[in-house]
Amino acid sequence: DKGTVFQSKYLIGADGCLSAVRRKVFNENLEATPVIQYLVKVEKKLDTSIMRIYFDNYKFQEGYAWIFPKSKNTANIGIGSKIDLSEKFKEFMETIVKKEYGNYQLLENRSGIVPSGRLLPKLVKDNVLLVGTAAGLIDPIFKGGMRQAMISGKIAAQCILNNQIDLYEEEIKSFPFVNSKVVEASKIFYSFDNRILNEIGDILENKGTFYLKSLPGIIKVLSKPHLRKNFFKVYKFFLIWWKNRDYLW
Repeated sequence: DKGTVFQSKYLIGADGCLSAVRRKVFNENLEATPVIQYLVKVEKKLDTSIMRIYFDNYKFQEGYAWIFPKSKNTANIGIGSKIDLSEKFKEFMETIVKKEYGNYQLLENRSGIVPSGRLLPKLVKDNVLLVGTAAGLIDPIFKGGMRQAMISGKIAAQCILNNQIDLYEEEIKSFPFVNSKVVEASKIFYSFDNRILNEIGDILENKGTFYLKSLPGIIKVLSKPHLRKNFFKVYKFFLIWWKNRDYLW
């Protein structure tokens, strides 16, 4: 604001989805999805060992709702979706949160945006590097970005220390979270209707996803009418996810 000019040998854009570095240096905007989230105080006690995620491909198109406990009576509660966020958030609070946890109080607005999962064409320009959500790096399936931020920050540091910043983009693009197959898996998952999601939920209750690889798990899948009809599609999603899960959210 005062017109002061700063100089540096390297500049790392780690300034989020609305990155000024990306816009000023790379002249690029980023496709993004809005998110409504509040820190919420609830009447009833929360189990802090459990986070809840609600998939509903009718209500939360290409997204989901969540309750992430922060203490015994507070949680980050939010929705990320393509449509009608305000109304869907109010409905979620009244029909799910209030029913489960009693009266609630919105303490702090923590809303924002997340990248849509499209990697920018360039991550390096001169001595400028983009990391994390400034580079559009997220888990394309479940939209989390912390792991991708830590990985890209570490690789950026290594490339700078080794005087090999030209290798940064190549290194990043070798990771599964920018793999076209993972993007394809995301499209598959959000194409499932609620009948498929509910049947998956019924099978996996109190079990890990690897149960689906077992003979009893496969028999269970084949016993469910909507899963049986979409058998290959469902297993294609899980096979991609299993292979790449260590680098996703």
